[in-house]
Amino acid sequence: MFERKNNSYDIDWNNIDRKKILADEANPLVRIYKSHNWKSKRVLDVGCGNGYLGWLLNHDAELYGIEPNKYASGLAKKYYKKIFNQKLEDFVEENQGVYFDFIVLADVIEHIPYPQNFLKSIAKLANDKTVVYFSVPNVTHFSIKAEILQGFFNYQKSGILESTHLRFYTQESFSKMLMSNNFYIYEVHYLIRFFVKFAFQRYRLIVLLLLFRSLLDKNSLSYQYLYMVKMQPSKTKNIVRLKTDIKFLLTRFFNLVK
Repeated sequence: MFERKNNSYDIDWNNIDRKKILADEANPLVRIYKSHNWKSKRVLDVGCGNGYLGWLLNHDAELYGIEPNKYASGLAKKYYKKIFNQKLEDFVEENQGVYFDFIVLADVIEHIPYPQNFLKSIAKLANDKTVVYFSVPNVTHFSIKAEILQGFFNYQKSGILESTHLRFYTQESFSKMLMSNNFYIYEVHYLIRFFVKFAFQRYRLIVLLLLFRSLLDKNSLSYQYLYMVKMQPSKTKNIVRLKTDIKFLLTRFFNLVK
């Protein structure tokens, strides 16, 4: 299993442009931050890393984190009520009967070798009112399709093909996995990014045609999906509300063609 180097977590929160960060509607943590009034809410940030969500919430919520990397959690701890340096499974075992208003898993599950077992652990921390957020990279983004068409599948330091990713998901495959584990999906947000670097060396005409077609396909433009789920109510079918930020999409498109 891959592990991130400690220096990859380094960040100087005092020199981050908060206004610029909040303007990025394709950032799943920004979407999560803007989606609720977090005052006095009990929140668990699984895989909290260097504390990005904690920095955004800025002590508005009763925020707990799970982060196995002690170096990363040391950077994050000032924004959290408590951070647990352990794996999720161990946390669940030691905190049976403990529930949260919100559980956030931002770009976490693609790093997990056995996601079915991981989801079962998450379910033990949720009651019928708990909202669980998952953000997950989309392996059918047009940049990945373009590279595959040219014979490439190169791992990167960051992004959809980050070298620490153990699993790759489409919207369909991830949705099926959630539903098969009794999670009720009530919103899926398409987080769209146009400007993504990718190899452009072979079959140029085919790749250009693919890119043109992608402008009409929100799945191909979605760099990530943001899921909002609850535990499946009994005898209730999954009814998914799909959300695309049309204003954001049009703005990015017109910037692209300028």
